[in-house]
Amino acid sequence: MSGENAELRAWRAWACFHLALEVLPHDDFPQDLDQIKRESLIIPPVTKILKNLPQADSSSLPAGSVLARTASVSAHSSTG
Repeated sequence: MSGENAELRAWRAWACFHLALEVLPHDDFPQDLDQIKRESLIIPPVTKILKNLPQADSSSLPAGSVLARTASVSAHSSTG
């Protein structure tokens, strides 16, 4: 990330990444292991993300995670 608030936007992007891991079916949306290797990406754990987000964001992430899991379960059960 670059530009204004680049570091904050990067931490928010990692938070979104973790939410996507919870919501999206892994078989349909696998991690891009080639990109991870090519760019030497180190995916930060949620605990580190929470420590680097402002209070307003870090307090919302756990709730968003619960909502994401609930929505994911509901979507899968209603389509089956």
